[in-house]
Amino acid sequence: MTMRLLFLVLAGAIEIAANAAEPSSGSFAAPDPPMPTDFTVDFAKANDPWSLDSAGYAERAAALFRIGDLTGALSASASATALAPRNIDMYLLRANILRRLKRDEDALKEAAAAQAAAPDLAYAQLAAAAIYSKLDRIADAVKAYDRAIAIRPDASAYLNRALKRPKADVAGRTADIDAVLKLDPSSINGLEAKALLQTERNDHAGAVATWSVVMERMPGYLVPIVRRGISRMRAGDSAGGRRDFAQARALATSAPALNELCWMLAVVGVGLETALAACDAAVRLAPDQASYIDSRAFVLLRLGRLDDAISAYDTALAMTPTKPSSLYGRSVAWARKGDGVRADIVLAAALKADPDVRDRFEGYGIAR
Repeated sequence: MTMRLLFLVLAGAIEIAANAAEPSSGSFAAPDPPMPTDFTVDFAKANDPWSLDSAGYAERAAALFRIGDLTGALSASASATALAPRNIDMYLLRANILRRLKRDEDALKEAAAAQAAAPDLAYAQLAAAAIYSKLDRIADAVKAYDRAIAIRPDASAYLNRALKRPKADVAGRTADIDAVLKLDPSSINGLEAKALLQTERNDHAGAVATWSVVMERMPGYLVPIVRRGISRMRAGDSAGGRRDFAQARALATSAPALNELCWMLAVVGVGLETALAACDAAVRLAPDQASYIDSRAFVLLRLGRLDDAISAYDTALAMTPTKPSSLYGRSVAWARKGDGVRADIVLAAALKADPDVRDRFEGYGIAR
């Protein structure tokens, strides 16, 4: 990846990156560096003629993308590709632009073009896999990861392939995660994936051990502390779980961290009193954040405090009237109170806002 495009990825301007492992649920990202203020002036607004070499066009394409000139960025990237077809970053850049323009079929063509331009280059296969993944072509993404690994075994490729395999393919996912940790024993993403797979397989003691390794390597990081506490609870070590939750609560001092703690516990239905206390604290710090109120309402729903849950959902929906999770949660609460008419009206609104919201709630173990 060129330095300019790498910087754009880090700055959040480019969503599809070939060498970025997908984070596990609950992971935090480091703050992004600011874009230099002279960047767009130097590359996008200069009046002098551009260099006609491929690097010049690539630099221009990245700069134009950064300032929102998508048409110009497409043109410049095409010129760069014409001169240097094995510059895979240009295919990624165009895929991002085309996705923003709602031209998904054209974005998919960039994946195939990258593979054709450099069939011997693992990075081209990783780029194609990233594009396919973002556009929900999972089978194609897995095949691209297969080809990348065949060319050059890479921890990131194994990890992403594990994350894209069907859930039922436990053996394949396990083998990929083992390969990640063989290539890079210190991979935090690999360790997190291993712990989550252990949890899925009800190997809670194994998950406790794996989360402990993550905690040693990332002291003060909230997620593994909470995850280990959940695994301890499920393994029957309630006292150990409560100690982890107390440690996490002491670390969570900002509203976002408190909400994260609340939500991680709420979705698995463990440590709900700790979750409620964390959400209460988050709402006190940021009373205008509908998402925090929604999290609190979900905990109340889990606790069976239906009237309180409905009241909290009402408050969240007064701020964001079409929030799918709040609508669906309120529908569940009304259904459990026996008011099917109200429940069905709110359910219809929830599904209109997000057709997948019911599946998500059922994945949490919440059904009407």
